[in-house]
Amino acid sequence: DDIVREECSGGMRKGRQIWGTLHGPSYTVSPGPGSEILRVLHGGVPIANGVVDVRFVALLPCSALENASPVKYAIQFGHGLMASRSEAINSNFLRSFAEQHRAAVVAIDWAGMSSFDFAFVAKILLSDLGKFR
Repeated sequence: DDIVREECSGGMRKGRQIWGTLHGPSYTVSPGPGSEILRVLHGGVPIANGVVDVRFVALLPCSALENASPVKYAIQFGHGLMASRSEAINSNFLRSFAEQHRAAVVAIDWAGMSSFDFAFVAKILLSDLGKFR
């Protein structure tokens, strides 16, 4: 876990980056790539299977840090296929949007869709598509 100090002067304004871990309910049979989703109870309520650590990154824009201006919006960013949470802070568009609208941005690595799952997904695609769910 780490906090990267903001760079709010000059032409390239980068807000404060907060890298951390949160603890949330797990809805898969086991942790890691390829795990099946747990059964769902009647009525659509999922069954939690313990707690899982989820790594996240948050971006607080300079516009919200300067003059103690409150954040107006929170954006939950979803990365592209086989990408990662760092896409949220490396995107010039998203950083500029957050700055303009005083929006905090939060992102996690989506299980089954992040760069950390690439080897597992490639193995399935190259061997047995019947295992791809």
